[in-house]
Amino acid sequence: MMVEHDAKHLLDNAAGMTGLVTVISYWAGILTPILSFLVLAATLGWWLIRYREWWLTGRVADRPSRQSAEPDGDNP
Repeated sequence: MMVEHDAKHLLDNAAGMTGLVTVISYWAGILTPILSFLVLAATLGWWLIRYREWWLTGRVADRPSRQSAEPDGDNP
């Protein structure tokens, strides 16, 4: 009788855990693509802002200017 009672509790606990895993899997299946899209949109937005800043600054910020390429007189 005690073994049957313990087995029933074990099965009830297993069923509860299975149900919990099912619910978590269900919501993970829904939320994963949404979160992935939000991360992608944020990343692309960040790069778009950086590209726009680069474009508006004349696109030469990374290149040395002609003045800095001239010898400064200290180095013959």
